Amino acid sequence: AFFHLEADIQAGKIGKVIASDISRIGRNSFGVAKWIDDLRKRSIEFITPKQSRSEINLLLSLARTKKPRPHER
Repeated sequence: AFFHLEADIQAGKIGKVIASDISRIGRNSFGVAKWIDDLRKRSIEFITPKQSRSEINLLLSLARTKKPRPHER
């Protein structure tokens, strides 16, 4: 289902992504943060009821300052 979501995002069919929990997107914090950042660059809103907007912003800011390890790319 995630690959279908990605395809719809690439096709411009998605304006908002809602996930029950951020862990439903992925387990790798850096990869998830990069994915959410890519959504924002496309003006796609990401919503999850279990994490506050400030938690997501913190995750994004940490990911932007951290260099990924080879297995995190």
